[in-house]
Amino acid sequence: MTAPAPAPTSAPRLPFDRPNPLDLAPLLGRLREQGPIALVTTPAGDPAWLVTAYDEAREVLGDRRFGKAHPAPETASKISSAAIQSGPTGSFEDEEREHARMRKVLTPAFSAPRMRRLSGRIEELTERCLDEMEHARAATRTPRSTCTTCCPSRCRCR
Repeated sequence: MTAPAPAPTSAPRLPFDRPNPLDLAPLLGRLREQGPIALVTTPAGDPAWLVTAYDEAREVLGDRRFGKAHPAPETASKISSAAIQSGPTGSFEDEEREHARMRKVLTPAFSAPRMRRLSGRIEELTERCLDEMEHARAATRTPRSTCTTCCPSRCRCR
């Protein structure tokens, strides 16, 4: 898969507006209809390619040329203007080796047997979060913040 380098443009800027947090952004839907790859602008103002189709995403994710590192990080597009984690990270030469090492370390934590053991606890946390959402709605507060932070953060912290 080869694509020309992005040229400066008035490409859509990430993140896209999402009137309903449970739905995809309407602009993402339109971009998907236009084609599998779209030119966008990162929150930092840099050009980037957004892959919107399954087959193309699998191809990119399986291609060693794409990753968290970059052979020339000073010229790479930035994701944000944050002081850390705003652009490429790690060493381009060592990325594959580091990925294999991390996969070996983390795989046991996400094994099927471990996930089955956690399912009861996750159901309990989900029930509690749903109850809190109902209370938030009754108190005329928005349940959105409860929905998007409560359950995922509690499940990850287990």
